[in-house]
Amino acid sequence: MVKKPTRQSHKKITISKIQNKSNLQVIISKRRSEIFKIPSELCRFCGVEIGIIVFSPAGKPFAFGHPEVESIINRILTLNTSASSTTNNQTIDDQLSKELTSLLSCLEAEKKKGKELDRLRKYGTSQCWWEAPIEEFG
Repeated sequence: MVKKPTRQSHKKITISKIQNKSNLQVIISKRRSEIFKIPSELCRFCGVEIGIIVFSPAGKPFAFGHPEVESIINRILTLNTSASSTTNNQTIDDQLSKELTSLLSCLEAEKKKGKELDRLRKYGTSQCWWEAPIEEFG
């Protein structure tokens, strides 16, 4: 009978920064494909667009992007530009709203003046009967 190999239990590993710089460089170059594997799967299965830039301790950049890193960066920069223009548009909207409120209050005041003038005109004609139209004397 063949014995099944016994499974070793998972060992707890303390996570800490690697102090030896040469070991650190080797680990980053070995793990780079693993770092980009999950985002790659996410792009493939979910159809998302992803851009990742990783800098090694030596300062060398590694990038992954779907469809391309440059297109993702341009998209982000475009969003930031449109966000600032949105705040500019909001400022313009606020100014126009204030101006509209001011004009509406002026219009309301003019309507009140017009009603008062109509009332005075009617009152004034009733006092001066000779200025009234002939049809009213009927």
